[in-house]
Amino acid sequence: MKIFYRSLLLLLLFSNICFAESKSDVYKFKKIDSFSGFISSSKLGESATDNERLPISDSYVDVNVVLKEKPGAGTFSLVHFMMKGMGFTPIDISHSAFIAAGNGTVLNAYVTPDAAAVLSDVDVDTVINIKAIHLYNFSRGPRLIILAAAPVTES
Repeated sequence: MKIFYRSLLLLLLFSNICFAESKSDVYKFKKIDSFSGFISSSKLGESATDNERLPISDSYVDVNVVLKEKPGAGTFSLVHFMMKGMGFTPIDISHSAFIAAGNGTVLNAYVTPDAAAVLSDVDVDTVINIKAIHLYNFSRGPRLIILAAAPVTES
């Protein structure tokens, strides 16, 4: 079964490399009402390892999450490689942060410098709205690149 998943992943990545069109700078964000449901539906099968990834093309999400850890600086060569292979316009990714769903499920997300600047001023455990690229799925759920973020204010 692992061979099947790896072959499928290579086929999808290869087809995206060969046939991907340049992505527009205008994103069409899909509003996600349940981040925990989104995580569950984005997980690869139980037999998937942490090294297996299923690239997602043209998926942009708008969702409320909880900031669990402020952004930390890092070098993210894998994500840059995947973005280039998927035909995404290069995006500067300088940080990662931990975000959570209402049910407590925590995920690590890549963060752009502009979003990191906003999130560094937000208290941990604050509900935030993020606009993100859904880059790929893996064993723990979706891998997101946070493009923009703002604390959610009660109205």
